[in-house]
Amino acid sequence: MKSTLLTLLCIVFVAGIYGDSRQMELDSKGEVFTITKEHELNLQLFPEFENFLSAEVYEDTAGLSLEIRYSAPGGVYRNIQIIEKDELLMLRDRIDSIFSRPAVKPVEDKENSRKTLVLSSTILSLTYWGWSLPIALKIDDGNIITGIYLLGSGAGFFLPFYLTKDKYVSSSDVRLFLYGGYRGIAWGHLLALAVLDDFDRDHMSWGLSVSLGSAVAGMALSQKFRMTDGTAEQIAAWGDMGLFWGSLITATLFQDIEDIEDHKGYWAIAPFTSLASCAGGYFYGKKRELTAGDSYMMRTGAVIGLQLSMLALDITDAWEKSDNITAFMIPFTMAGFFAGDYFLRKDLHFKESEGFLTLLSQAAGSLIGAGVVFMFDKDGDVDSEWYFGTSLITGCVSSYITWKAFRNRYIPEMKLGTLDIVPLKGGAMGIYTARF
Repeated sequence: MKSTLLTLLCIVFVAGIYGDSRQMELDSKGEVFTITKEHELNLQLFPEFENFLSAEVYEDTAGLSLEIRYSAPGGVYRNIQIIEKDELLMLRDRIDSIFSRPAVKPVEDKENSRKTLVLSSTILSLTYWGWSLPIALKIDDGNIITGIYLLGSGAGFFLPFYLTKDKYVSSSDVRLFLYGGYRGIAWGHLLALAVLDDFDRDHMSWGLSVSLGSAVAGMALSQKFRMTDGTAEQIAAWGDMGLFWGSLITATLFQDIEDIEDHKGYWAIAPFTSLASCAGGYFYGKKRELTAGDSYMMRTGAVIGLQLSMLALDITDAWEKSDNITAFMIPFTMAGFFAGDYFLRKDLHFKESEGFLTLLSQAAGSLIGAGVVFMFDKDGDVDSEWYFGTSLITGCVSSYITWKAFRNRYIPEMKLGTLDIVPLKGGAMGIYTARF
């Protein structure tokens, strides 16, 4: 009964947490929600912003606000103007007068990641949420199980599609939604091991509830703090490292324990370490003003550190005990993680594709090294140190070549700053200027 209530409460929580503000339509037909650069070429609504990027109108409990994004030396800026209902109507009339001309068509806002969010939620529903729901509810009838799975999978599309209608969804919102959704599965099941006595359907209830809650909470936090992609990716990277370190610590604590049930609370170490690391990732990424690509550079460093620790463990024959593995892997991966920031990134910032390709080349190069050794190990008498050592070298060489190709391309990260109130000339409205 408790698991059923927990699941139903989580579903209600999901339905009510999507955003506090509503994005307003900017034309009478409800087709335009964002004024893009292409629109502005025809509209000429904001000539004072030479490098205009976009404009949107939001409504919340405080009233209406017009958010204008533009680029200037030093980064991208946002001006927030408090407007009245009459001004919104005048804006709509202006847009209607232009878009009513056959030559001009509304341009889709490519920056809105709502489509990606809906797709991500649908995939999560098909792969986990949909089939875990009837199991969590302890339903035994096969037809009902299939029906709930199909209904739940369909709801994974329609719920976010409806709840985000007329709302702006950033790519950082989607990142943390996905991260919370997938890592929440692991967090939920580990917490269930720490709390429940038997491994039964209640475990699925924990996994489903924590996954749903983490996905929506991640998106809500991204919207509340207006996170950049770099900060969101830092949260994900730190959270993964924390989950890995916590798992090693848990394995070490269980090493000499005969009755695990008496110490099952140790299972909660990994999820709580992961969540604490997520908080550290937020502050670190925000302070260092990192991009998503920078986070992948740090992940690359952590992978190199992991390979070094495995080679050291093999050379010293220390694989037998969990405490040895933990003693090697945590310091090595932690050092590699931060080395990725201070040595691979240095004073530059990388695009997401550049950082991801560097990480991928590290993995691909390691496979090549292991493959070469395997080809020469026909009799199976080659020491495992050769596998670890060769993989490490070829992986590092591969990632270095890729990293070097991107080294001279500087990508400045958007910075989020404080709001300064600046009065508009010739009017009573206020402009809130934020540098991001």
